[in-house]
Amino acid sequence: MLALAMTDVLALLAGGGATAVAVIVLLRVPGPVAQPVPYRWHHKATPLTGGLALLSGFLIALSVVGATAGVGRDVGYLATCATAAFLLGLADDERWIGPRTKFAGQLAIAVVAAAVIRPHWLPPAAAFAVKVLVLVGAMNSFNLLDNIDGLAAGTAALAAGTLALSTLFVGGIAARLVACAIAGARIGFLPFNYRRRAARRRCSWGDSGAHFLGFAVGGAAADGGADHRHVACGWRS
Repeated sequence: MLALAMTDVLALLAGGGATAVAVIVLLRVPGPVAQPVPYRWHHKATPLTGGLALLSGFLIALSVVGATAGVGRDVGYLATCATAAFLLGLADDERWIGPRTKFAGQLAIAVVAAAVIRPHWLPPAAAFAVKVLVLVGAMNSFNLLDNIDGLAAGTAALAAGTLALSTLFVGGIAARLVACAIAGARIGFLPFNYRRRAARRRCSWGDSGAHFLGFAVGGAAADGGADHRHVACGWRS
């Protein structure tokens, strides 16, 4: 139990530290920029490189945990699909796709993910449908939340932290590690996403970060009830 607790802390710290460093680096790298619009709170052009920083922090945290404790294949599947969700959002940030194409992409990513990893506490057909619904809903929900400084980042950190705590009672070692990595990445990003004066953000994560965030939180939540009898860091396959 102590080793597991240390692994959770490692995922949290690695996610937070790597994301903070990535934000600082990416603020100096050209990328998509959000211009001020009436329904957003930022008053000047804001870099949208936060999504890549979040993804980087999350993947680095999982890599660190994997190198020290090992993770199951399903964690890799989730990370791969979360990266695909990020790329879909990035295409939207760059205005390469429209709403219909974006929604079709969300469905495709959710279907692929649900075919590989899904809740084992439901019958297969129901688990597949629930996973697709949760993933598509989560990606769009966090996208809609990202219109006030720190709201989506704070909500994600709280959701991931709550999920991590819940797995202490219902099992799901891998889900807890993923949730800790998510929470750490959000905490590392939050200081750069919130500015008190004039609500001006130094950095935003755009659709790319919202899609990644929604998928990662939704995926971990849907699989949070994995068999607690397994001591390996992976979901049941």
